[in-house]
Amino acid sequence: MEDGDNSDVIKYEKFIAVMTDVLLNKKFKPANENRIYKALQVLDTENKGYYTKEDLVNLMTNEGEPFNTEEMNEMLQTCGAFADPASQADNPHILYKYYINDLVVEDTKD
Repeated sequence: MEDGDNSDVIKYEKFIAVMTDVLLNKKFKPANENRIYKALQVLDTENKGYYTKEDLVNLMTNEGEPFNTEEMNEMLQTCGAFADPASQADNPHILYKYYINDLVVEDTKD
């Protein structure tokens, strides 16, 4: 996006301007439920239908752009509502097929 020799560098000011335009003008369509489910399945390498708290902490703090402690605690608090009551309290099974509803954003037309 940036002109000049540093083609892999994006200036913050330009990024903010472009992303503000994208978000305000709804140029980026939200992912649908099926697409989110498929993405969560990819991370579920054993096809269990759930993640454990340990799985989530490992994934979200060691892969990609790691979550900080506050972000991780917020995610775990939200995910806790989707825990299988039959799983262990200290390492609950987060049933992601139910968690998807909190991730889906309705595509509203203004």
